[in-house]
Amino acid sequence: MPVYFPEVRSQVAYEGLDARTDLAFRHYRRGQPFGEQTAEACLGFALSLRVLVDSGADAWGDPAFSRAWRRGVSSEARQTETLQALRELAEKLTLARWAFWDRDLSEDGTGFEETRDALFRAVEEAAAMQEATGLKLAWGGADLARHPRYRLGALSTPDPHVFAYALAQSRAALIATHRLGGAAYLVRTVREAGLWPGLGFEAERERIARFLHLLAEEAARIGFQGRLLIECEPSGAHFGGLLGTLELLRAEGLEGVYGVQAGGGADPFALARTSRCGALGGLTLRSIGQAEALMEASVALFPSGTPVTLETLPSGASHRAVDLMHALVRAIDGMAEGWSRAWALREDERMAEELACVQAGWSEAPGPTSLEEAERWVLDEGEAIRRSGREDLLRNHSLRDPRSL
Repeated sequence: MPVYFPEVRSQVAYEGLDARTDLAFRHYRRGQPFGEQTAEACLGFALSLRVLVDSGADAWGDPAFSRAWRRGVSSEARQTETLQALRELAEKLTLARWAFWDRDLSEDGTGFEETRDALFRAVEEAAAMQEATGLKLAWGGADLARHPRYRLGALSTPDPHVFAYALAQSRAALIATHRLGGAAYLVRTVREAGLWPGLGFEAERERIARFLHLLAEEAARIGFQGRLLIECEPSGAHFGGLLGTLELLRAEGLEGVYGVQAGGGADPFALARTSRCGALGGLTLRSIGQAEALMEASVALFPSGTPVTLETLPSGASHRAVDLMHALVRAIDGMAEGWSRAWALREDERMAEELACVQAGWSEAPGPTSLEEAERWVLDEGEAIRRSGREDLLRNHSLRDPRSL
């Protein structure tokens, strides 16, 4: 089997904050206990096949990455070599899960039937890879964004032919995920930005609901036991972010049928609320900055054990294969640092005391039961005594080295 990351001869190890090795974990330590769970159980990292397939192209330039595993003369050769690279990368990063979008696992053919059959052949190869390595599938999904047919949306498209194609492609991806024992199926919504604001909004929402109902029915029909998740990105106008997605699911009677997988740029408060109601099924990290931004949010998320999918890429200028590994190590470390701080803060008595001071009013008195009583209260007691929210103190406390807490 070819070696695609020869610079890394063994598994990336934990060396702590004083690490001198370029490729080393400074915060992520497998087996580290967090209550009754370990670090890997709390975070559940999964390596997305997208990081190995992405070309690094952007709006201003051509592809920046020339990967050795993507140079095969046929789509079958590229498929085989990409799975080999995934196997090597997961082993060296000590990751136990992977994930895929269908068009990353196998490429488009000349028509739907050829494309679907190619996907199912790729599933057989991926199943053999899973058996040989012990890797588990975190999720699979249909990429309803890449092809130009979906530029006006896939779930919400006004074109019934495109809508049928999106359903057919999703069915094939759902079957593929089921055959590989996937823990979840992810519905891609990045193209559901809608037409001109206000035009056809209700019709589009009805079509989205129809798509979700049909997919859920098919999942039940084939016996899929995993969780159904909706990709939640800021660009999805019809879903309105995390809280808007929850509202849509409640309105359509799909609450409990679907959960959400949030992009790393999601609002931390929305993440916390989504987590507390049990709807947060995972996170997707697409940049180093997102990992760092989620450090504060992890205080609210912990200890949900929210799975984290790694779709983190190096910058276009960092084009070597080993640069990809550096980017992934940094993303893993960023999330692990956040979880370490979260645990330390939850266990720190000083933090509990500060929060108790801020929240004391909620338990001291129930407050007035009518506006008339509120008026009498203010007339009798005068001006309210202000309490500090201690926000900056708590924020600074959360950024301290966990070893000092």
